[in-house]
Amino acid sequence: MILTICMMFLAFLPSASTDEWTKSFNLERAAKLRVETSDANIRVTSCDCAALVARITTQGWKIGGDGINIVDRQTGDQIDIEVRFPRHAFQMNWRNRRVDIEIKVPRDADLDLHTGDGNVDVQGVKGTILLHSGDGNLNLSDLQGTLRANTGDGNIDMRNVRGDLTLHTGDGRIDVSGIDGSFRAETGDGRVHVNGRFDVLDVKTGDGGIDAMANEGSKLETNWRLNTGDGNLTLRLPVTIAADVELETNDGSIDFDLPVTVSGRQGKREVHGQINGGGKLLSLRTGDGSIRLEKH
Repeated sequence: MILTICMMFLAFLPSASTDEWTKSFNLERAAKLRVETSDANIRVTSCDCAALVARITTQGWKIGGDGINIVDRQTGDQIDIEVRFPRHAFQMNWRNRRVDIEIKVPRDADLDLHTGDGNVDVQGVKGTILLHSGDGNLNLSDLQGTLRANTGDGNIDMRNVRGDLTLHTGDGRIDVSGIDGSFRAETGDGRVHVNGRFDVLDVKTGDGGIDAMANEGSKLETNWRLNTGDGNLTLRLPVTIAADVELETNDGSIDFDLPVTVSGRQGKREVHGQINGGGKLLSLRTGDGSIRLEKH
């Protein structure tokens, strides 16, 4: 009995064991990196280098044998890294275990990163970037190119990113600034804050407020839509922007200080009109909240 209690007590103690794996991959042109793991944090940063360097560290896990197994392969400039966890691992101090994947790549690189449960951090890369976390936060900065980023449950923070950008989280806030290009974002439950120069702006949240600012140089190449199921909605625009306008709330007020020429249906909860002669559609809708259209 005493032995059993002691063993249970020891199982709760933090594991002090750590392990590390590193490898360098020489490149001829731009890197194409794919990372697959069921449960690890992924961090990718750029460097002035002609090689890709991967470093994987563990706490509470050994690498190899019946612990963490790493499978890597290189075909030309295509590099695939898979971090495999034991299928039937059980230990009481699971929370003290972690795996971190850190990779340095040349500035020009295509990324395809997947983790089932972990945060993803990417900085300073130019290329096609595909990111997925089943349950983790996304932290993105100083990127350029085509970005598709998705998390099942986590917040998204993004700074100074240029290109064709699409973000999605099932449950979490979205906070972005310094955007330049086409921007689409959706969260099932969380507020959205965004500012930048936009050609496309499409934002949706099931439950949360939206605060957006379009900087000088923004233009409606396609229709812009901002929609929240429950929350206030504020959009700040340059005075030079031209658009047809639809503002609608089921329960709240509508205010604007831009020169909107009202036409068609108008009321306390619905306004249709034009800014600077009209153009592509600018649609702002909330199921329960107020709408404010401002100049800046």
